[in-house]
Amino acid sequence: NNQTSETPTSRTRADPELTSKVPSADPVNLRDPFDFVITVTNNVGAGLAEADDVFVTDTLPAGMFLTGPPSVTSGAGFVTSTACTGVAGGTSFTCDLGTFDNGGVVEITVPVRVESISGTSITNTASITTSSFDPVPGNNDNSGSVTVNVSSLAGTVYRDFDDSATPTASG
Repeated sequence: NNQTSETPTSRTRADPELTSKVPSADPVNLRDPFDFVITVTNNVGAGLAEADDVFVTDTLPAGMFLTGPPSVTSGAGFVTSTACTGVAGGTSFTCDLGTFDNGGVVEITVPVRVESISGTSITNTASITTSSFDPVPGNNDNSGSVTVNVSSLAGTVYRDFDDSATPTASG
């Protein structure tokens, strides 16, 4: 009874990075749809390989909503999945990229709109996770900001009391 067994496990070593998150337009008008484009890269380097079980997640800031599900476009390399959760009116999503090729680049297009805002700028942050060993976890989050045009009404109201096309101040 002096024996034991253990099933060895191994993980690949990979450096997936959320490279950028930029709006398709800046500034945008309140309630107008636009896209955030998230670029994800699996960096190349000594000892790095494909990243396994890769997920990109995002919880939108207050006042921002999805206008549809996000979509994944694979550039260099490949991913084994492009499935994204998230529906119109939702405030969060997750994209499952599966196994992400070493040196691969993926863009995730996130259709959104800002319904309400306090201030004139809104910042959104997304994150990437993997079951692989990630030696550089500090590059797994990235934020993008967008300026939102807000408007207000001010001035003097005129009424043409005598239909003369000459405005007179109401009061």
